[in-house]
Amino acid sequence: MPDSPRFKLDGAGGNPIWKKSLHANWVMQSFGYDNVHQHVYFLQTKTGSKNGDLWVTKTDTAGNQLGSMALHGFGHGVSIAVEPYGGQVFLWTEWKTSESGFGTRIGRFPFVNGGVLEQDDPSVQDRTPSIGDTMINPQPVIDPSTDRLLVRYNVGTDQRRIVAFTLSDARAGRLTSANRLVERALPARGDWARPTPSRASPPTAVTRTCWKAPWGTLPTSPRST
Repeated sequence: MPDSPRFKLDGAGGNPIWKKSLHANWVMQSFGYDNVHQHVYFLQTKTGSKNGDLWVTKTDTAGNQLGSMALHGFGHGVSIAVEPYGGQVFLWTEWKTSESGFGTRIGRFPFVNGGVLEQDDPSVQDRTPSIGDTMINPQPVIDPSTDRLLVRYNVGTDQRRIVAFTLSDARAGRLTSANRLVERALPARGDWARPTPSRASPPTAVTRTCWKAPWGTLPTSPRST
């Protein structure tokens, strides 16, 4: 799979959205950026709740509220992907909450200002990959610079993986093993505090892939274990 562009982090930086209020007095979990219209979409969950209810707040890049939407029974709001397409803006989030409060599927649906979306609403399109793995708590993100959908998920306790598809395939629901661009293991949480490969002994194939993937070339084979 070809390299994606790297982040350019020089410049003064700043806090474009700082000390701004969102629609609900709930915990902000994640946000996604509409690079076509320069809007930001935030996901919020209620502290201590496991019913999967979320608030979406739409703002401009200064943090001024432009709209909101309620999602019932979707999940914990760990990730949100924003897809401007065909004159609408579609949101991708975890969907169909479990007893843990996290979503079990990935749903794609249009943002509707003032809307209330139930988990069984027919406007929600199931866009959960079907690649053979047990997919626990799938979390979507879109890279608009390469038109790719990436999904992080668990296959067991502290066993994380990531899979990538072209956005055109994902949009159409072509999310099988034959359609994936690449799939890799990710570091377990227990590995986060360990030395990086550059400071440690030679890494295993999985660790080497995990640490190189965000900024280097991913191998062309579809899977590494």
